[in-house]
Order: sequence, then C-alpha cells, then structure tokens
Amino acid sequence: ASVVLVDAALGIEEVRFEPAAEAVAPHRLSHGFSLPELLALARGLEGVAPKAWALAVPAVGFEVGEPPSAKCRAGIAGALRI
Repeated sequence: ASVVLVDAALGIEEVRFEPAAEAVAPHRLSHGFSLPELLALARGLEGVAPKAWALAVPAVGFEVGEPPSAKCRAGIAGALRI
C-alpha cells in the first residue's frame, strides 16, 4: 500500500512532492507526529509501514476560520496537476 500526506507548509514557494523516510522509532506520543514518526508507529503497530509520499503546499498563515490564502489556493491547484 502507498499513502500521500498532503500538508500546508510555511516557508516554501512551490509545491513539493517527495518520498517520505521512516523514522527509526517514534520518540513521543502526541497529536503532533511527523510523517517519518507516523510511519514508524505504523510499523510498530502493524508490522509494516506503507510506502509514503509527502505533498507540501505553500501556505501563509493558519488562522482559525480563515479561508486558504491565494498562495495556498495556487499551491493546491498545482498539487492537483501532479
């Protein structure tokens, strides 16, 4: 199985689509796992981690209730072409 994690990211100017590497082991139990930690957790729970890709979309801010910025909407449109 393969998975693609789509995430908004600050500090990037264009869409990034990259393979995700598995961490050696998740180092904490939290709601804020990195993708490599999540893959390690999957391996720990299920005995296997899926092949994973990270799709980062440029973002400007993350205010609650605000719509995506023009930069983010353009990134989403670019991601849909991948």
